[in-house]
This record gives sequence, C-alpha cells and structure tokens, in this order.
Amino acid sequence: MIARAALIMTAALAVTGCGSPPAPRPAPTAASRFNAEGLRRLERGDLAGAEGMLRDALREAELVDDLPGQAEAYSNLGALAAQRGDRDGALVMHTAALRAHLAAGAGTAGEARARTNLGGALMALGRRDEARAELTRALSVSESLGDARVGLTARVGLATLALSTSAEEAERLARDASALARRLGDDAALASALVAEGVAREARGDREGARGRYAEALDLDKRREDPGAVADDLGRLSQVEESLGNRAGAASLSARRSRVLRRMGRLGDARTAMDRAAALATGRDAAAYSVEAEALREAARGAPSSAAPASSSAGP
Repeated sequence: MIARAALIMTAALAVTGCGSPPAPRPAPTAASRFNAEGLRRLERGDLAGAEGMLRDALREAELVDDLPGQAEAYSNLGALAAQRGDRDGALVMHTAALRAHLAAGAGTAGEARARTNLGGALMALGRRDEARAELTRALSVSESLGDARVGLTARVGLATLALSTSAEEAERLARDASALARRLGDDAALASALVAEGVAREARGDREGARGRYAEALDLDKRREDPGAVADDLGRLSQVEESLGNRAGAASLSARRSRVLRRMGRLGDARTAMDRAAALATGRDAAAYSVEAEALREAARGAPSSAAPASSSAGP
C-alpha cells in the first residue's frame, strides 16, 4: 500500500511540476518560456528534450536572478527525476526549489507549492513523518493566504499518506479534497483525489466503487490530455477489472495502456503492459496482443521490427 501511495502522489505532483498551477506572471520571460516547453515535453514523455529545456530555463533564470523562475525550473526538474525513478534526485531538486522560493520571500503560494512537492518526494523515499510535516506546512501557508486552490495538492498528499494506515481516513480526506476540487474547478487535483479515493475503496474491498473513481479520473485526464496520467488510470482500471473477473476487459485496458506508453517512448513499460494483455486475453485477441508485444520487444532492442505494432488488430 505504501508503494502505491507514493506512486499516486508522484503522479499528482507531476501534473504541473509545481504541485498546483504556477501563479500568473506579468509577462513571459525566457525562463518561463523554457519552463513551459520543458513541462510540455515532460508530459509527453520526451524526457531528454524536457531536461534540455528545463536546464535552459534554470540558466536563464539565474542570469537575471529570477528566483521564482529558478524555483519553477527546479520543481520541474524534480518531476523529471521522479519520472526517471531517481527519488534522491527528485528530493534534491524540490529542496532547491523551496530554498529559492524562501529566498524570494516566505509565506507565498510558491512556498506552499514547493513544500507540497518536497512532501511528495519525501513520501516516495518512505520518510513519512517528514512528508507529513511538509504537506501540513504547505496547507497552513495556503490557508494563511486564503487560497484554497494552492493547498489542494497538499490535501491529496495527506490523503495519500493515510492510505498505509487507515483506508477509512484516507477515503475521508480524499473525498474532502475531491469536493473542494470540484468547487474550484481544478480537474488535475480532482483526478488525483479520485485516484486516492479509489485506492482507499479498493483497500476496503469496494472494487465497484474504486472502478467508478478510476473511470472518472480517466475521463478528466483524457480531457486534460495528460498521457502519463491516462496510462496510470488505464492500469488501475485494468487491475480492478481483473479482480472483478472481467479478464477480457482487463486485457483491453492493458493493451490501451501499452499504446499510450509506446507513444510516450516508454517501450519497456509498453511491452510489459501488452504482455499482460496477451496473458489475460484468449483466442484471436491474445494472438493479436502477442504480435504487438513482440513488435515492442524488437523496438526496445533497437532492431527493425518485422511486425509493426498492430494497434487495430485486436481493437481496443
């Protein structure tokens, strides 16, 4: 449960790279343009391209002592490190982002976002008490500002932390966060809260309820055009369908997840998801998924594939 909780929080923070949308800035700067492009590439799975853009953003921000710009670049580099599985690197970057925000002035929305990200990085490392302290502080700052939107992702983080100790408490906190996100019209935070609530419901044995929450999160993430979140949602739905005995539905969802991951360039993960689809399916569907899995294996090895990924061979 702890590992799953950390993954949920990582996904929540990766939505913007800053825990919640950055505050509007008077005019685009060189750093903000590089940050925006880096974040766009990060969301599309172009990790190398994202890193180049974000390093450029950091350079431009340092050239003119733009502390918020530096903090944003560090936050996005932290999200990049998390996607690469470099948890220690993510912690270093989010710590640097908080330091930059504090240098610009404490008690700001930027500080709240940075503490939220830092809490997520600490959670991923299993440092739960430190994570809770940062998330609680982020929520406190947002409340002092009278800005509920800034504290939304911290609320999701606290719900996620509760998953490893009390499914009931986690569900309550996630439900509160989702209600607030609905009122504020924050689809990114709402999707993350729905996932946390879904995991809590699964832990209580309410798989049907979990499926409903995951399906709603998927609809939101599709609308937001966030491929990483869509892939995660499809994976959760596939698992819950399998637990409900719907192997064909689980196979279809896993195959759809594989195709998203393939387009993101995550060929190893795509192959694993397609292998799972083939194992769950029967008959022609199983054979078609196996062809796609083999094409992904060849692509991952860098060899020309004699069987191009047959996205339409088995349907969705």
